[in-house]
Amino acid sequence: MKNKLILIIFLIIFIFSIISLYYEISALSNLKFPEFHITKYNSTVTEKKETGFYYEESNNDNIPLIILVIITTIAGLILYLERDNLKIAILKMVSLLGFFYSLFMISKFFSLGNGIRISPTPYTFEISLITTYALFLGLIIVIVSLLTSIGIRFNYQRTVKRKVDSGIKARREFEELITDLTEKYSKEHYGIRELITECYKSMCEFLEKYGIDNPKHLTAREFEEHVYNLIHYKSENLNKLTNLFEIAKYSKKELKEEDYSFALKLLNNIKEELKNAKS
Repeated sequence: MKNKLILIIFLIIFIFSIISLYYEISALSNLKFPEFHITKYNSTVTEKKETGFYYEESNNDNIPLIILVIITTIAGLILYLERDNLKIAILKMVSLLGFFYSLFMISKFFSLGNGIRISPTPYTFEISLITTYALFLGLIIVIVSLLTSIGIRFNYQRTVKRKVDSGIKARREFEELITDLTEKYSKEHYGIRELITECYKSMCEFLEKYGIDNPKHLTAREFEEHVYNLIHYKSENLNKLTNLFEIAKYSKKELKEEDYSFALKLLNNIKEELKNAKS
């Protein structure tokens, strides 16, 4: 419900910005992008020795729009690089553009005198070297931001790949462990309580290889959560086997031959599940 409400607000802002943009373009008789050119002055003129940028435009109403388009496009690119989701990036970029352009149109509406539009007079102004340096500094900041976003994205991908590789390795070792336990206890005739205890200790040793805290401080239920956090393996068979762990460790309930067979069956089921997940 919350996401739908946000989407509706974004759509309203976007529609308002499109309508405002239509009337803005219709009201402009000479809409064009700014034209920049470099003019080098004669060195004999002492007051103008440096090279600078000159900007000439007959109407500057479209300048804020152009600036907003540039800013929101850059913002959308950064969002896409960080989240790797083009749909979300476009939605946020369009919403951001519509929001700021709506604010621009509202502020311009209230700035008009008696509802009459006042056209600005043509002008020419010089962008000094200080302003030029400021523009280049802004460009550098944008480039650094984009490079940082790219770095964050690739670093995230490498981190995910390492986690996936570690998970695959852990699954393989876990499968080998279950196989060894199944073969061992299907050949030897231990009691079910000893079977569960040894199985529990073996799995605790397996977890210690991956830097898990001392299993002595864990309950059987917490052990099950550790297995899931390590290799993202959650199964009804593992849950039932955990229940047997708890009975063997904390209960004096008599364990029968059926419990022994059931424990072996659960171990075999876990082995098959991991083998199928691997393939």
